[in-house]
Amino acid sequence: MKNELLKFYSRKDIQEEIFNCAKNKEFSIRSGDNFGKRPDTLEFPNDIIEFIKSGATSFHLSEEHWSNPLKLKSGMSQKQLDELRIGWDLIIDIDCKFWDYAKYIAFLIIKALKAHGVKAIGCKFSGNKGLHISVPFEAFPKTINNQKITDLFPEAPKRITQYLMDYIDSEKTDYELSNYILQNITERELIRYFTEKGKSAIKVMCKRCQKQGEKIITETEFICPNCNFTLKENFITKYKTCPKCKKLMTKPKTKDFKCKYCNSAEYIEKFDMNALMDIDTLLISSRHLYRAPYSHHEKSGLISVPIDPDKILEFEKKQAKIENISEVTSFFKKPQPGEAKGLLIQAYDHSPSITIEEEPKKDFKIPSTALPEKDFPPSINYILKGLKDGKKRAVFILINFLRCAGWDLDSIEKILKEWNEKNEPQLKWGYIKSQLSYQKRQKEVLPPPNYDNKAYYADMGVQVSQEELRFKNPVRYALSKIKGKK
Repeated sequence: MKNELLKFYSRKDIQEEIFNCAKNKEFSIRSGDNFGKRPDTLEFPNDIIEFIKSGATSFHLSEEHWSNPLKLKSGMSQKQLDELRIGWDLIIDIDCKFWDYAKYIAFLIIKALKAHGVKAIGCKFSGNKGLHISVPFEAFPKTINNQKITDLFPEAPKRITQYLMDYIDSEKTDYELSNYILQNITERELIRYFTEKGKSAIKVMCKRCQKQGEKIITETEFICPNCNFTLKENFITKYKTCPKCKKLMTKPKTKDFKCKYCNSAEYIEKFDMNALMDIDTLLISSRHLYRAPYSHHEKSGLISVPIDPDKILEFEKKQAKIENISEVTSFFKKPQPGEAKGLLIQAYDHSPSITIEEEPKKDFKIPSTALPEKDFPPSINYILKGLKDGKKRAVFILINFLRCAGWDLDSIEKILKEWNEKNEPQLKWGYIKSQLSYQKRQKEVLPPPNYDNKAYYADMGVQVSQEELRFKNPVRYALSKIKGKK
């Protein structure tokens, strides 16, 4: 194998591609089961062949870009890492028990990236049973909410990855991933991987609030999605294969469901992605390394070869055999500066609670009389005029502000409905209702995020006046007005 590797890595085009991907990054070799010294860098393209001669079997890179990778050391604080970091690439590592589903998941993520305006999308085979998808650092804005994007690692890529995984199997995409898997997976695979573990691979989700629930039925009707053959079984049966098509049959929606969170009777069945696949979250951590493009994989003997993102479903592992690597293509594509800004904003909108910095509890008193709209802070009035971006974060801000300003939930619902009609486009009312339902179950009332919170206000395009910035958040500003009037 060493002779094969020497011949392969003697190619100048292979050396140049690895070298270009390794610029400003921490670089490490692997010899069998052991990694080389860290930190290290790749100084020249022809160093690749020298490493192979000395026993290297593969090459690995950091997701982060560093001003000087050799200054890295274990035990560094977040502040020290931020000072050295000059960028980061988004690398999504897809690892799935089923190769065909891994490709389909990658296909949907690429499709989702394109739907969010991202064009500089790279894709490569991991070398064994997974796939890597890349978006280069230059595709993201330089700052967001007056904060350098370089400091938003690993938070930003974690948010983006989670958002994309939820997006590709959501109402917006008509649950394309769940539908695909439920129509193609066999009963034997389900039994092998899930039933024997005592777990069901299918989740029942409330269509309105998207929370997991349960349905109790005494008889199940199965329908084949391919030939429409139907049969009935008792409630113990979880899965059924069509006797004609040998496809996994689906269960039609019944009325025997009631969401315990919002009382809705509508539901959907989703495939449990956690049971099927693993998005490598370890990869999204500081100084973690991933296999470089055109790097050999020790277990499979295959090469981590780049793939045309538009032909991901056509790719077969045999194309990654060392003797089949002819043309060299780049893993990273050249982007338009900031083309992934919309993706980043949507990812932060998706889970605003992650970055909420709550004030100390009982640090203010809710007024007994609701604050009139004419006395709302300018930033709240700006939001109430309607928004194009950041609407989900705005719902969180408005609900918490209005509750702290003495408004009851029925009145808040009315004002949110009027506000949503001004948005372009409008939020789905089911999302707003689910947030209100959540608030009804909370015993404590918390203030909205502070003005200096990284993910709110400025990043949403909300104008905050200089007068307001004298206070922590809109509630503080409003309470000062009430006190002044008294």
